[in-house]
Amino acid sequence: MDYFKQHKILWMVLVFLIAANITSLIILLQHIGNEKAITANETSYQPGYGMLLKTLGADSSQKESLLMLRENMLTNTTLIREQLNTNLALTKKELSKESSDTAILSDLADQYGQIQAKIRKEVYQNLLEIKKQCKPGQKEKLKEVYEKILKTDTSNGTGQGKKHRHRYRGGQK
Repeated sequence: MDYFKQHKILWMVLVFLIAANITSLIILLQHIGNEKAITANETSYQPGYGMLLKTLGADSSQKESLLMLRENMLTNTTLIREQLNTNLALTKKELSKESSDTAILSDLADQYGQIQAKIRKEVYQNLLEIKKQCKPGQKEKLKEVYEKILKTDTSNGTGQGKKHRHRYRGGQK
C-alpha cells in the first residue's frame, strides 16, 4: 500500500510539472507575439521619438535621419551617463559612512552639476540637429514638442501633497 501512495504522489508531481511547463511556454509565446506587434507599430521606434515623429508627420527619410540623430546622441552621452552613475555611487557610499565628510559631498555635488550640464548641452545640440531636419511647416509643430520637452514651469506643483500645505504653516494664509 505504501508503494502505491508513493507512486501516486510521483505521478501527481509529474503532471503538475508538465502543466507548469506548458503554461510557461504559452506565456513565452504570448510575449514573443506582443513584442512583434509592438515593433510593427510605427510610433514605437524609441521612447519619446514616436511622439516626435507623429507630431511632425515625418516622412520615411526624415524618420531614418531623426532616429540616427537619437542613436548618435545616446552614443555621445554614454560615457557622460556612466560618469553620472559613478558620481551617484560615490555619493551613496559617502552618505552611508558613519561620519560623512561634507567637503567630499560638496565636491561630489559640484561634479554632479557639471556632468548634468554636459548631458544638457548634448540634448540641446540634438534638438538643434532635429530642427535642421525639419521642413518649414514642421518647425511650427516642433515648437509644441519643445514646449513639452523643456517645461519652463518652475513651480513646486499643485499635486495632492501641495493642496493642504497651509496646515503645516500655522493656518491658511
